Amino acid sequence: MIRIISILLFFFFLNNSSFSSTNIPIIYITPQGFEKKFDTNNMQNQYIDLKNKININLENKQKIFNFSNQIDLDLSNGDYGHHDLNVNGGDPNFTIIALDGLQLNNHANSRGGSFNLRDLSFKNIDQINFLTGTNAQMLGSGSMSGFLNLNFGNSYFEDAEIFEVDKSLMSESFFYENKKKFNQFSRKNKISYFKKNNSSTNEDIKNINLINKIYFNNKEILIGGLFTDAAFFPDDSGGNLFSTDKALQNEETENLFLSLKTKKILSKKIKNFNQYDLFYSKEDINKPLIKAGIRSADPKTISNTIFKNSKIKNYYVIDVNDELRIDSGLEFNFEKALDESQYVGTGYTHYEDDRKSFNFYNSLDLMLNKNTNINFTGRSNKSESYNEKKNYSVSLNYNNKIGEFNLNQGTGFKIPSFYSLNNGLVGDKSLVPETNLSRSLSFKKKFMNNNTINFLINRTEYKNLINYSNTKFKMVNEDLVVNNQYMLSIENKINDNFNLKNSINFLDTNIKDSSDELRKRPDYKFLSSLSYINNENDIFYIIFNSVGKSFDSSIPTGNDHLDSYNVFDILYKKKINEKNYFKISIENLLNEDYQKSIGFNNNDRNINISYKINF
Repeated sequence: MIRIISILLFFFFLNNSSFSSTNIPIIYITPQGFEKKFDTNNMQNQYIDLKNKININLENKQKIFNFSNQIDLDLSNGDYGHHDLNVNGGDPNFTIIALDGLQLNNHANSRGGSFNLRDLSFKNIDQINFLTGTNAQMLGSGSMSGFLNLNFGNSYFEDAEIFEVDKSLMSESFFYENKKKFNQFSRKNKISYFKKNNSSTNEDIKNINLINKIYFNNKEILIGGLFTDAAFFPDDSGGNLFSTDKALQNEETENLFLSLKTKKILSKKIKNFNQYDLFYSKEDINKPLIKAGIRSADPKTISNTIFKNSKIKNYYVIDVNDELRIDSGLEFNFEKALDESQYVGTGYTHYEDDRKSFNFYNSLDLMLNKNTNINFTGRSNKSESYNEKKNYSVSLNYNNKIGEFNLNQGTGFKIPSFYSLNNGLVGDKSLVPETNLSRSLSFKKKFMNNNTINFLINRTEYKNLINYSNTKFKMVNEDLVVNNQYMLSIENKINDNFNLKNSINFLDTNIKDSSDELRKRPDYKFLSSLSYINNENDIFYIIFNSVGKSFDSSIPTGNDHLDSYNVFDILYKKKINEKNYFKISIENLLNEDYQKSIGFNNNDRNINISYKINF
């Protein structure tokens, strides 16, 4: 509560103070350091403008990520528990999730370091930048599958005050945004509240986000906090279907952050970018004991931890000429983890650990001719807690009358989390960094002016893959784990009003033949959407999502496989006038009975009504 009050006071100070700076906003600084243009058609570089993607309910993250068929949102404890991303078949902790470039991953938690998307309301987010494959692997430890950046855009906006209220059968939410431009600076204040409750099971979640973004001439400041209080079935309980005593796990999380970015134009050819980040994350978990009075069958969720992270990034961008660009930089990373778990039992010990790392990054981007572009990137990572890790990426882009081809190869790595190394019950200090080698080929072709086809083949090989099995974190029993992915998407603009999109994604993993079979990797995903837009006054969408079979092990009695399922969603949005919008959406229109995780079948038809007011 003290932290929430402190942030509110800081909000008041920012809204009533003056600063001496001209309001020339800087362009968003990507994690690479330079002002990279995201190619929205490249299947490894994706961009979503959420404020214009009015076809989706921004509170429903599953619908957002459906627009990228490479992503699965893993609801391992149902809607009220952990919301993790599986990208290209990789573990959730293989994806870095950032807020305006500030990384939110907590490497002290029991999930290997993945950020719980449940803690963040997507109503606060203006755009999503998403990198996969080799484009993401160069961004440091933990980005072997992807880098998801949730940002608030630049300061080119009009003064506005926005209220939005949503109500569904089991949830309610409120969102407020104040955007204001001054002579000295610009700022965005965002406050959101979300609550959802299941009266039959007593599952519950409450979420508050307080975010403030300030834009100066060549600086940006981000400060805020994400606060969540949830009650849900533990990961190994069998959920609302199979849990014997229906006992819930209580979890409170606090995520506090502060970030400063600066930009200097040293000459016409040289630019300098700096970013300074502070991140604090605390998880307090009260997991129920089974009736015998001992700890639950899965001890990896016993976690009352504090994680502190400080990052300093310094990059230079040199435009040598029209054909050659060099990007070079340094990163310093300081992490500290503290275990304060209340559990006391045989073999359990509290721990405190820290690690420091230093990274040196170089990228060369060369345009060979008007049709061919090639990029070489290398990164050297040094730390006191592991041997030096070097990774690289090479990409070739070729464009001609046939279409656009992209060929990529690169390596990445992931340091074991503090929890998997140090926890007295399930940790193992002999764990070593996980590594991967990724290769991909993509093709894009536009034809007949109104049609676009995209095709992607991706193969990722993992070594030293860490998995949780029985009672310990350990290496899986294969020396090499391989994910093969095939994806095809076709978009057809039927006329000025109708647009049809179809995409299918197949995933094959050799680890499915072992005792350490990975969880929640559907063998296929198919997505189809039909939209009707009438001058933005009337908007209608129907979305069909088909998900194949997947393996799960979240019940105490053993492993099982989840059946495939098909779901229809519809949405209608009406522009009342220039300031007001009305929206109604129905999820699972046909009331399909299915499970995303074993034991959790509370995916019934849901109706959401929203009204948005702009001042």
